[in-house]
Amino acid sequence: MQQADFRSWREDGREIKCRAVVQDALPLSNATLHCSNCIHSSRNVFTVDIPDGTVGVVYKLDVRDEGQPPISWSTALAVAAVASSGGTAAPALLGTAATALTKQGNNAPPTVSTKCHWFITADPAAAQQFLATKGTITNGNACLRAAVNTPQETRPITLPPGTRQLFVCVNNDNYTTDATATLSVTALVQTCK
Repeated sequence: MQQADFRSWREDGREIKCRAVVQDALPLSNATLHCSNCIHSSRNVFTVDIPDGTVGVVYKLDVRDEGQPPISWSTALAVAAVASSGGTAAPALLGTAATALTKQGNNAPPTVSTKCHWFITADPAAAQQFLATKGTITNGNACLRAAVNTPQETRPITLPPGTRQLFVCVNNDNYTTDATATLSVTALVQTCK
């Protein structure tokens, strides 16, 4: 059974019609995370510019040890899956994009699980604190998502209205092994007229 989308009207009686499209907010990006005991930084903050009208994003993050098979994926198939779904409800479209991205990858799973922790926040001060400390964000309310030892994840997130940037803060907790973080963020942008 399908449920109709919420409908609303203008004061003059015309129905407000909304349309959703997906677009890359951050194309596939990589960062080297040095080991936690190395001289170089074990942390990286990916800055994601959020398009106007974005109601949510789908991110795909992969953190793997140096020497593991490389990973890549295409966000184009997630865009196509949403376009062909015919749906208009934002949560359902975010789910469709997440499902399509989950299936993406070059089928080269890592043989070891990378020790890491990461946060997603819209707060630039929290991202700065992450970089200035050993990868800590003390204000848990500033985080839209936080994870420990979850090196692969694809998930939708509904964004608070007016969100202009996201910061994906990733820390390699391996004592002596470097790692690579790979990330893409796809935005669901809704326009109404």
